[in-house]
Amino acid sequence: MTKLSIITINYNNRNGLEKTIGSVVGQTFDDFEYLIIDGGSKDGSVEIIQQHAGKVSYWISESDSGIYNAMNKGIKLAKGEYCLFLNSGDYLLNENVLRNVSDELNGDAIIYGNGRMEKGSGKSELVNMPQNLTLEYFSSRSIFHPSTFIKRELFDTYGLYNESNKIVSDWEFFIKTIMVANVKARKIPNEIAVVEDGGISRNVASQEILQQEIRQVLGNYFPQSVLNLIEDQKRLRFLNQNELVKSKRFEMLSRIEQFSFPRKMFTVLMKTCIFFLPKEKNEN
Repeated sequence: MTKLSIITINYNNRNGLEKTIGSVVGQTFDDFEYLIIDGGSKDGSVEIIQQHAGKVSYWISESDSGIYNAMNKGIKLAKGEYCLFLNSGDYLLNENVLRNVSDELNGDAIIYGNGRMEKGSGKSELVNMPQNLTLEYFSSRSIFHPSTFIKRELFDTYGLYNESNKIVSDWEFFIKTIMVANVKARKIPNEIAVVEDGGISRNVASQEILQQEIRQVLGNYFPQSVLNLIEDQKRLRFLNQNELVKSKRFEMLSRIEQFSFPRKMFTVLMKTCIFFLPKEKNEN
């Protein structure tokens, strides 16, 4: 089996696509397939793909219904053990990235590393991912999608990306798998990918949609009592340490986050809570 499927989606981002493709086809590691899903671009993107057709395993240019519809097309076509998503404009840090991480791509269902945010003028800022992923962390942030290797079989088990969301479906997938289903996620120290600053999730005009989708997803997967625990913990972290009086709810969540057995019990509770929720339709 091919070790890795790299999936790039693009729509009218010719320059970004060229940068992404260059970083992939220039890798010194070659045990991967490369899939490009273009949304019917009219800006010369197709010509860029055709220039590199000899090193692209599969590509298509046709209209789609959005970012996650395009990603799901790629997932359905992927034959690798792991999937890595590099949207047009994102690029691998250097030509040895995949060779350096290849030995790490085994066993664990989700393997994630650090990334960088491009700031212009050749500068970038480190995005350092936490070693331990907690519900409080995921309540407002996510792991770096272009630096995350996801086992292809997870999408068969837990469904594809939710196409009803405009912004947060990759984050929702991590909530569903890591936090609810307790799928094993492991951090590696490598820096994997660089992302252009100014993507849709960081666009000021998209912030209201972003927050609405976050609230809706959390409400779908967790009861209000659990969300209250998260807010308690966030508020208490801002208090002066000398004035900090830990509530029972804060202590309870802290134990859940820090120790394996309570976290497993919490996972059982969460599975019970979502048992009666309607299952997401798998489009395979």
